[in-house]
Amino acid sequence: KNSGVSGGNLLGRWKSSDQANSWTLQSYLDHTYRDALQFEESRDTLDIDLQQNLRWNDQLLLLMGLGYRYTRDEISSIDAFQFDPQHKKDEVFSAFFQTDMTLKPEQLFLAVGSKFERNDYSGNEAQPSVRLSWLPAENTTFWLATSQAVRTPSRVENDLTIYVLPDLSTPSIVRIAGNRSMNSERVLSYESGIRTLVRPDLNAELSLFYNRYSDFVSIEPDTPYLDTLGAGTMFVVLPYHLGNGMRADTRGYELSMQWLPLSSLDISAHYALLN
Repeated sequence: KNSGVSGGNLLGRWKSSDQANSWTLQSYLDHTYRDALQFEESRDTLDIDLQQNLRWNDQLLLLMGLGYRYTRDEISSIDAFQFDPQHKKDEVFSAFFQTDMTLKPEQLFLAVGSKFERNDYSGNEAQPSVRLSWLPAENTTFWLATSQAVRTPSRVENDLTIYVLPDLSTPSIVRIAGNRSMNSERVLSYESGIRTLVRPDLNAELSLFYNRYSDFVSIEPDTPYLDTLGAGTMFVVLPYHLGNGMRADTRGYELSMQWLPLSSLDISAHYALLN
């Protein structure tokens, strides 16, 4: 079978001309159609986003925003790859703010903010972040940051059921089902670093990071049972369901250097380690 993808979109954006109190309003309509081997999907999306940048004074900048997204889909699938329901509508409401503060002119800066979201899969979510920057000298910057991010469950993890025939010689079928009680995957990140101009033609940057992930998507076993699955032949069904049973930690560092030996020559080197 041949596969095909088509679609189109329309985007509009309005921006104010006031530099001290600027507004941006953006909206788009999107339509996609996908004819794949396992399913056929038609999806329409409406997205509206409003942002405001408010310069309170020389030491304080406020960034705020509101968002709304509406999605409607129609999915037709085969017996081994089933969405239930085949038609669904989803809504996401969101808001965010960020405050950029100058604690000491030209030396110490603090950024505090968070994004808030209400979605149809995991309910209410918050994603806060804090970043502190210190410039002890004109050519050196230190920073510390911490933030929390989430990946909300999707239509696939909630509504999809997959049947797999592991071995043609045995009457057994693996069934992997979505879970409508899924939580969002979460990561709590910590970061620190230094950026310095070693000399006029050489600068270097070192960043350290540690990330703690929780509620990662896992596949959990259920109790096997017998079923004909509408085929007239008795099968042993080996059922599994999606869960949030995995955890992970990552840590490491990134080092980069840039050298300008000539005005027309730029040499960069990068190294990263991840555990």
